[in-house]
Amino acid sequence: MNVIQHKPAPAPASPADNPWKQRILLGVVVVLLPTSLYFIYRHFQGPSATLETMPNRPLLKREGKDFHDKHTRVRFTPPPRWSMQLRSTEAPNDHRGDRMIVKFKRILPNQPTASFRVHVVDTPRDQDIADCVKNRSPGHDWKRPSAVSPLTVCGLPAAKITYSAMYNSVPSLRDIIGVRRGDQVFYFVASYQIGDRAAQEECRQAISTVLLEQS
Repeated sequence: MNVIQHKPAPAPASPADNPWKQRILLGVVVVLLPTSLYFIYRHFQGPSATLETMPNRPLLKREGKDFHDKHTRVRFTPPPRWSMQLRSTEAPNDHRGDRMIVKFKRILPNQPTASFRVHVVDTPRDQDIADCVKNRSPGHDWKRPSAVSPLTVCGLPAAKITYSAMYNSVPSLRDIIGVRRGDQVFYFVASYQIGDRAAQEECRQAISTVLLEQS
């Protein structure tokens, strides 16, 4: 008697046996994993200060004559031909008591690098502006070669202090000028190489144009 044996049907090939399917699965994972992690991060992180950029334009860009931030109501004329490197805006319902508003940088042929930035800090009204400036950290390795000098900027109480350091292996100065408007202090920070009188004068001229609009 002849016995007919039925051979079991071959099992379907698993993705591990098919290099083409492996590539497809790997591509799906590569696309979905970063997206999932981003949404998880945004869910737990919440809103925060954001950088303002413009489509089809680099972050490091030249701006018009005047700078104006409508949220903090600060206005000034930045040093000529300096480029805006950073600008931040505060997200709704996420107030930051200490944040940078804008940073300008001089990157020009045959001229040393220099920078000019503006911060706004919530500060009690009864805190003396000279003490605010004296206690404001200039950053690592900066030493104070000068005493605090009282100033008046756009009719408001202000003070200035200067630090020195080997910044990027070059002897440099950093001026910090604090200006009080109500319960906020605006810090204008200019950094430039020692002997760079052009940058020093251009930053001084920028300070002379500062207007802190009242509410």
